[in-house]
Amino acid sequence: RMRKPDANVASAADLLEVGAELLDGSLKVHLSGYAKGCAHPSAAMLTIVGTATGHAIVVNGSSSDEPVAYIGKEKLKSALSQLGELLRNNKAAGESARQCLKRLGRDAIATALRQG
Repeated sequence: RMRKPDANVASAADLLEVGAELLDGSLKVHLSGYAKGCAHPSAAMLTIVGTATGHAIVVNGSSSDEPVAYIGKEKLKSALSQLGELLRNNKAAGESARQCLKRLGRDAIATALRQG
């Protein structure tokens, strides 16, 4: 089931507001209104899929892949903030967001998202 377009706009606004560390140009972030994946079948480092109850977060995959975490509707901003905090605390000098997240791995990313 497809989400309302304004829900994706709100998700994008949350990402822009609290996800500055993620948006260094090194990784692809995909916002999707549904999990079918036909509109954007290629993998992104971080895919945020709208669901009826919130957001499914996929790491290194497309919207049709298995999420590492499910985030409630009102928790996306907090979860993205926690992911930014993970990057701030773990990024080495000269390391991009993509390199850092790849090095930290799915489990660390999922844990940070769930803490939000």
